[in-house]
Amino acid sequence: MTSSTEARNELAIGELSAYLTARNAIIAAREGFFDALRAYLRPEQRPDAARLGDRLADSPARVITEDDWVANPVRGYLVVMEDKAAGRPFRLCVLQQGFELRVGMQLHEPRRLADRAEGVLLSLIPGTKPQVKQFQLARADSSGHFAAPMYDWHFDASQLFQSAQAFEDGIYKVSAVFEAALQLFADTGAFSLTND
Repeated sequence: MTSSTEARNELAIGELSAYLTARNAIIAAREGFFDALRAYLRPEQRPDAARLGDRLADSPARVITEDDWVANPVRGYLVVMEDKAAGRPFRLCVLQQGFELRVGMQLHEPRRLADRAEGVLLSLIPGTKPQVKQFQLARADSSGHFAAPMYDWHFDASQLFQSAQAFEDGIYKVSAVFEAALQLFADTGAFSLTND
């Protein structure tokens, strides 16, 4: 083996080692982000909510159990599962990969949102409209429908782990979607009257 080949191999090993070190740092940062989100979403973080007039201050929909919290920092996703019995008929989906932070609100029943409720979501974060997709359900409802809507926001996350303010902004954006969905679905008029 020539000295130039050995040098190239050493360089490649050094680059791989640097990549793995950096990747581990990203995974640890994601884990910190997900932990911070969980702490922020907990009801006990809002002791003044009832005093300020939040009608859902003590709602069971705010309680996220261990079974409801699915986080995988290696793959970059976090899901807060739906709990229809508690008043949370949606999944909150967070995906952080590369330079993007995606926040989704996914209905798990084939009912359409009323125009007013959809308008709240579409204008929730100034300057950013979510993509609205049809999510395929595993089972059809009694009317034979297999699709339910998903609202998916895409945000620049290039500074998410570089700046405390960007980190806080990411937490705010996720919590804004969660809070809007909670408030919307506490309103019986949030859904349209038709499944079409």
